[in-house]
Amino acid sequence: MVKAVNVIGTVVLKELRCWLVLLFLAAPVFSFAQTQQLHFSHLGTANGLSELNPNSILQDSRGFIWIGTADGLNRYDGYKFRVFRNDVKDTTSIANNYVKDIAEDHEGNLWIATVGGGLNKYDRKANRFHRFMHDAKSLNSIASNFISKVVIDDYGKIWVSTQHDGVDVYDPFNGIFKHYRNNPGDPNSLSDNEIMTIARDSHNNIWIGTVNDGLCLYDRRKGSFVSFKHNSADKNSLSGNKVTAIYEDSDGHVWIGTQETGLNLYDAKKQTFRHFMHDAKNSNSLINNSIQSIAEDDNH
Repeated sequence: MVKAVNVIGTVVLKELRCWLVLLFLAAPVFSFAQTQQLHFSHLGTANGLSELNPNSILQDSRGFIWIGTADGLNRYDGYKFRVFRNDVKDTTSIANNYVKDIAEDHEGNLWIATVGGGLNKYDRKANRFHRFMHDAKSLNSIASNFISKVVIDDYGKIWVSTQHDGVDVYDPFNGIFKHYRNNPGDPNSLSDNEIMTIARDSHNNIWIGTVNDGLCLYDRRKGSFVSFKHNSADKNSLSGNKVTAIYEDSDGHVWIGTQETGLNLYDAKKQTFRHFMHDAKNSNSLINNSIQSIAEDDNH
């Protein structure tokens, strides 16, 4: 049975005992809210947060809350904020203040995706940032300084999605970047160089959502990609090619959010997709077909 999943953004679904609950502004948390009142604390610039529109939030293995904004990286310890910003006179500072995503590796280091400053690694022990930036003279440098997402796989490799230059994989053990880009002559290459999101599932599979050409699944054995695209002649294909969110629930089901074409549930055995769309005649359908992000609650 498909368990309960929360879709954060502009989506709601109740289907087959699978409840996708909208957390939109002050929307109610249904069964939980009936028995216990929720209280919210508000943290903003008056409390030390550098900017009011977070791009990413991560709670690390030590309990700190890290918040990526367009004006620096914030660390919250439960009492106060510490803000990390670029210092042009300090090459060990973060390379750019626009932080798009944050991930933590097995050693507790933070990997930060920035827009304009490439990939940054925060070394806690040394309290410094190591920068990985594009160098046109080096084939081993990162493909782009404009990063949208960072994911760490079970082997400790760092997967980086770029805005226009495909996907890079960094191996911290040998210091080598491997580049994956679209090759129009190769159907097993990455389907699109414009990447919206990237995710790792419980089987260590890497899923990649593109801006124009659907969903890609990395085949580790072959070192190539399987692409899933919308096909108007196939009702079981992906509902749309602009993939905005990828999430694996606690039962191992992979959910795919799209821009304007609803939510998809992937059937791994059949390699097909079930669609959940807004239906104006059904109050229990999605409230909107544009999905921003997906999460799972405890009421499953």
